[in-house]
Amino acid sequence: MKKNRNDKKTGRRVGAVLLAVTLAGTTFAPLQIHTVQAAEITTDNTRCITLPKIRILRKVSIDNKNPKVGDVLKAEVLPKDAAVRYTWTCDHKVVGRESELPVTSAMTKKQIQLTVTGVHGTLGVKMDQTAKVTADDQYPTRNPYERVEAEAFDENFGEGMVVEDSDDGEQNIGGIKNGFYTCYRNVDFGRIGAESVMIRASASSAGGTVEIRLGSPSGKMIGSCEITSTGSWSAYRDFYSKIDKTRGVQDVYLVFTGGDDSLFNLNWFRFFGKPQKTVAGVQIDQNSPTVGDTLHSVLAPEDATVSYLWKADGEVIGQDADYTVSLAEIGKQIELEVTGMGNYKGTKTANPTAKVEALDYDMDFEQTAYDAFSAYIDNFYTYDEEDDVWRFGGFWTGAETYEIVVDAYEHTGDARYKEMIDQIYEGFKKDYKHQEVDGWWGGNDYNDDIMWITIATVRSYLATGDTKYLETAKINFDNTYARSWSDDLGGGLFWRVDNQTKNACVNGPGAIAACLLGEALDDESYFEKAREILKWERDVLFDPETGHIGDNIGLDGGRNNDASTYNQGTFIGASCLLYDHYGDDMYLNDAILAADYTMIDMYHYGVMNNEDSGGDLPGFKGIFTRWVNDLIVNHNQTQYIDWMQYNAWTAWNNRNSAGITKTKWAEKTEDSERPSSWSASAAVALYQNTPNSKDLVWDAFHTIGARDFDSLRGIITETENGMKYVGNIEDGAYTVYHNIDFGDVAPENVEFQVKPELAGGSIELHIGKPDGEPAAVLNVANAETGTRDIADWTNQTAEMNTEVTGLQTVYLVYRTEEPEPFKLNSFRFLHGSENMIEKVTIDSMSPVYRDTLTAEVTPKDADVSYIWEVDGVQAGTGKTYEVKEEDIGKTVTVTAIGEGTYSGMAASAPTDPVEDLPADQVRNPYEGIEAESADILEGPTASGGHLVDIRDGHYAVYKNLDFGSKGSTYVTFTYATAAEDASVEIHLGSPDGKLIGTCELPRTDGWEDFTEAGYEISDLTGREDLCLVFRGSQEVCRPDRFVFEEEEAAAKDAYQKIEAENADKIEGMTAADDSLTDIQNGGYAAWKNTRFGNKGTIEAAVTYASSAEDSALEFHLDSPDGPLAGTCELENTGGTDQWSEKTFTIDRITGRRDIYLVFTGEDGTCSLDSLVFHEIKGDIRDPYTTVEAEAYDASKGCGTESRNDVTYLAGIGDGAYSGYHYLDFGDEGTSKVTLSYASPVDDAVIDIYEGGTDGKLLGSCPLENTGDFWEFTRTEYEIEPVNGIRNIYLVYHGAGDICNMDSLVFEK
Repeated sequence: MKKNRNDKKTGRRVGAVLLAVTLAGTTFAPLQIHTVQAAEITTDNTRCITLPKIRILRKVSIDNKNPKVGDVLKAEVLPKDAAVRYTWTCDHKVVGRESELPVTSAMTKKQIQLTVTGVHGTLGVKMDQTAKVTADDQYPTRNPYERVEAEAFDENFGEGMVVEDSDDGEQNIGGIKNGFYTCYRNVDFGRIGAESVMIRASASSAGGTVEIRLGSPSGKMIGSCEITSTGSWSAYRDFYSKIDKTRGVQDVYLVFTGGDDSLFNLNWFRFFGKPQKTVAGVQIDQNSPTVGDTLHSVLAPEDATVSYLWKADGEVIGQDADYTVSLAEIGKQIELEVTGMGNYKGTKTANPTAKVEALDYDMDFEQTAYDAFSAYIDNFYTYDEEDDVWRFGGFWTGAETYEIVVDAYEHTGDARYKEMIDQIYEGFKKDYKHQEVDGWWGGNDYNDDIMWITIATVRSYLATGDTKYLETAKINFDNTYARSWSDDLGGGLFWRVDNQTKNACVNGPGAIAACLLGEALDDESYFEKAREILKWERDVLFDPETGHIGDNIGLDGGRNNDASTYNQGTFIGASCLLYDHYGDDMYLNDAILAADYTMIDMYHYGVMNNEDSGGDLPGFKGIFTRWVNDLIVNHNQTQYIDWMQYNAWTAWNNRNSAGITKTKWAEKTEDSERPSSWSASAAVALYQNTPNSKDLVWDAFHTIGARDFDSLRGIITETENGMKYVGNIEDGAYTVYHNIDFGDVAPENVEFQVKPELAGGSIELHIGKPDGEPAAVLNVANAETGTRDIADWTNQTAEMNTEVTGLQTVYLVYRTEEPEPFKLNSFRFLHGSENMIEKVTIDSMSPVYRDTLTAEVTPKDADVSYIWEVDGVQAGTGKTYEVKEEDIGKTVTVTAIGEGTYSGMAASAPTDPVEDLPADQVRNPYEGIEAESADILEGPTASGGHLVDIRDGHYAVYKNLDFGSKGSTYVTFTYATAAEDASVEIHLGSPDGKLIGTCELPRTDGWEDFTEAGYEISDLTGREDLCLVFRGSQEVCRPDRFVFEEEEAAAKDAYQKIEAENADKIEGMTAADDSLTDIQNGGYAAWKNTRFGNKGTIEAAVTYASSAEDSALEFHLDSPDGPLAGTCELENTGGTDQWSEKTFTIDRITGRRDIYLVFTGEDGTCSLDSLVFHEIKGDIRDPYTTVEAEAYDASKGCGTESRNDVTYLAGIGDGAYSGYHYLDFGDEGTSKVTLSYASPVDDAVIDIYEGGTDGKLLGSCPLENTGDFWEFTRTEYEIEPVNGIRNIYLVYHGAGDICNMDSLVFEK
């Protein structure tokens, strides 16, 4: 084929044109024609070539020729659509390749050059440059070798990242997530430069990484620092990392990377140069640690900057400067290794400690549970006498405090708790009537809230058998499940009615509620629902490798993976209940894994000392303890008992004087603090659910107390002559005993100790469940039919008809046609070949107060239990008994009861009446006690006629001080001290006994300069042991002696009912048999030497009758015309024999005072029956600082809510109230109050009362319509003057839901 030579010519022409254009744009002067249009060039109509569109770069400029640090420079190019490449340089270094360039501190005093090169059809290269960069005054030079506060950034990126107050002091950055960053400009590293960085941070979960970059978020990375979990957001640690050597002035960017959740909180950071110093050594400040001790590192030099590695037998256990010894270290040696950081280098190791010793709790956890709950009831529950109901906090928090009452009843069978269950239930119904929709609480938008009241009510049914609770539980669960379950995200329950997230906080309780309803209704469909709910939570939120339960997942796929005791606890509870029903080991294994994660990973075997912030968190741990108790007791997982007891012991020892412990159990709850009821509830639940013994297994062949049940239905425990037993028996009631060990040999019989009272009645013994065929039946041999003759306790035996071995759960089900046919004290199983107890004696038949008596049984090797009685009343158990003061003049006996292979019982002869100590062994506190005569000295040394070498916490015990009936309220110390902060605490009996006074000891002129100082103390009467606990730094003091001042007469107790006719003096009235009558105008009655104690009273109540109007009783102190403490206006009751009680406010009275009641009114129109004062139970509060509305002492119809970290009262209807006790307005008082509230209605009013809801009206406060329930405003109101210590009540009025109430504060 012949080639066409014209094609080559055409190609040459095109190439020449392109070359010319290229040369014109680079080397030579610009051409007049700037572009060549693409054209078709054809030859002989056979071929065509398309030329590209060409651009010539005409101009480049920088928009800002005088830049400052922080500016962003922009390149301007002509033509605008030219394709170009940017190169920014500064000091001959490339600093950017985009069209814009941020000006950084590293560019200060330098010029910036821009080179733009054409690409992709754009021809040419252009350049421009700025003047030298200047520093902006708003970015002062930073010194990186000092702390740089994280919140002091110059620039930041990240929606939701916040500056907040820090538990580590000052402020920190929180809400940090992956991809967020902060910028710090003008950081001058100097010429030598930095080589490492330290970052102070905290992380609740996994943590993340801080990338340290220069110039921009994507600039050069000079290093990175990994932030690992510190256990909680409030636990901060120093993290350290090497970096590339960095010099000069730089803009530092901290870029945060990690998972999807919040990563960490950042407090501060600091850079270091090359280390110049060496760590010389380290020691541990204690050599013989006990669980709970905090070990401190002692560095040389003291200011060395180091990282810490605490180890137990070689295993790393901590990385902070201090380490609190946990249960996991018992029997191990503690070691410490430190490595220099920052300016220090080198590694040093301290000598290991001795092996860690376990704590001796020496604590009756059952008694603690009772005492703590009693204190909680006194301080936080409100009894509404009119409606006979108990009232408490918000909706879901109220449901949880309701559950604590159910806990208490299930564990004790106490009648008052059973009654409270009903009273709380009825109070809850009244308070939340406004949220009822078609018979259930559908007006509450939170599905988890309704699950909690479902759990509380179904548990009430299971404990009492009353079907009204079950009906409430069923309708609420059914409706809540129907509105919250969906197939979105694979199933599960929505948290709220907005259906945006599915949370562990509703699915865990939902599964529990379903299981309990399945049990109560014997309905398998509820168990199926529970199984599906927990399956979803297990698949989506549970980590089967660790036991961690995440918080929630949203419809958008976003997750919150934070762990909480609430979610861990409810997952454990649901898993245990499903294991009980289905027997699938997966559920029990999951429960153990979740409990392990909480104990080990979240708390490192230590105290649960967090979850104290926000409105919801403070009570979470109470939920956890309830379901861990189920895992321990019902499933014999005893590995958690020591940890629970350690937490309970720690919390109880940190209670305040009222017996209240806040939710941070490892910190002392000071009397000046005022924890909320929700915060205090966590410890109460902990005490209720802490096992009293580490050994939960009962030997089937030893006596098991009937009162030692693990759960119950319907019975009441009663006490008679010191013996506690199961009573109030009704048909179908039962008690449950887990972990009864029968061993390998089945028993032939079961023996019950019963006390028959009526004809009829039997005990069915079931294994594993309360129904089905019983394993034994005892038809109780009763007293004569139709009588109430009380027979003695008898042992009655029933034959076992089922072979039972191994570890079992025993149900005792009570059957009767008559109420309370018998009482049950104990039971045990018999092999059928038991030996008999022959006799028991007491080693000393002439006992003296404080003697220890010992029982001796025959045969000597007999296996027995003992019951000691004093004048027929049970006083103790065990082989020995210590004689008490109240035993003086009474006889003592002991009964031995056969156990194991022994049966029968034997009683000793009674001793002689107990004698008092010899007179020379009883101390007279009014004659003076020499300090060196202590019966027990722990720390101090007796020398030179006084005590010396006293350090903080040392103590001395003085026994048998007899204060008599008159008693004492004043003590004088003779002492010397060179210390500035010396004091002595006076406790009853022991260092942790009741505190009756603290005596501050002013400094004297030296250790030999003795002086006297006197102090008022709480009343002391009768015989007491006193413990002096010394407080102060270094050597505290040298006490020489102390002496008490005796009162003139025995005092009356102001807080016990004082009968009017027992007045010490009357004038103008007549003392009848049971009242004061014929009272004349100006007549008075006096009760002298009345004891009000240190806290005192501000409230009195009188029972009177009156036939007239306009009469009153005036309360005067010390004389009929002495200081007026208060006035009680009397109403006409309908006659002088028609009695009524009235409570009224008085000025505060403390100590011992004489009380005079002066009558004013018409002669002969009043009679007086009695009076009583109400002791101040809580802390005295300052009304001139903000009083949070939810921190009430009494309430009706108010719930609590939290939104945007603000907790407030919500769900407030007409007639609701909240009361705030013991507000101290001082002598001058106030007449102004500011209320913070939100209200969307026009007719809302808050009435403010003094004393109570029927007390003195101080003012009516109309509320402004703020538009909605969350738009809070503050309004100031004038009120009637109020002074002194007063109880203040807010009573709410209006239609429907009235307002949300945030706080109140009075103007001083």
